[in-house]
Amino acid sequence: MKINIITILSILILGGCASIPQGVSIDYDPEAEFKTYKTFYWSDEILQDKMEQPLFYNSLVKKRIKNAVEKEMTGRGYELMPFNPDLYINAHMIVEQKTEVQSNPGAYRYYWQDNVRTINTKEGTLVIDIIDRDKKQLVWQGAYKGSILDAKKPEDKQRAIRDAVSVIFREYEYRATPEE
Repeated sequence: MKINIITILSILILGGCASIPQGVSIDYDPEAEFKTYKTFYWSDEILQDKMEQPLFYNSLVKKRIKNAVEKEMTGRGYELMPFNPDLYINAHMIVEQKTEVQSNPGAYRYYWQDNVRTINTKEGTLVIDIIDRDKKQLVWQGAYKGSILDAKKPEDKQRAIRDAVSVIFREYEYRATPEE
């Protein structure tokens, strides 16, 4: 009997530690009626070709994001519908230039020399917006900040985007309810 109580308490404690994965943030409207949404389509913004970061966000990246999001949404019972959908989906990448300064003291103290290096990197954030079409309001947003930009080959880029979208949608707890 003691073993069962200890096991149950351990499971409850570990279950309470479950949280949003590192690099993921979400926000949503608690007043949104998620149970009423059944269909989705792409927002006008994702369908436009604005090339602010053409190396990291281009038609190939958009296609990969759209495929991954469609898989997640249809897997939750939503139907892709171009005319009068309940939800619009928008997705975009934010690319930030990061500069890191590393200082390592020199090997010989009497030189009073520091080895200072400046490292420039780019960090990518994938943002997915879910918008109520009728209210024209954002109802859910998920973002993943991570190593999306590190992939060099097409198949690696596809996998990185698919994984990022999947991690974001793990936090989307809603499903389309079937018509009765």
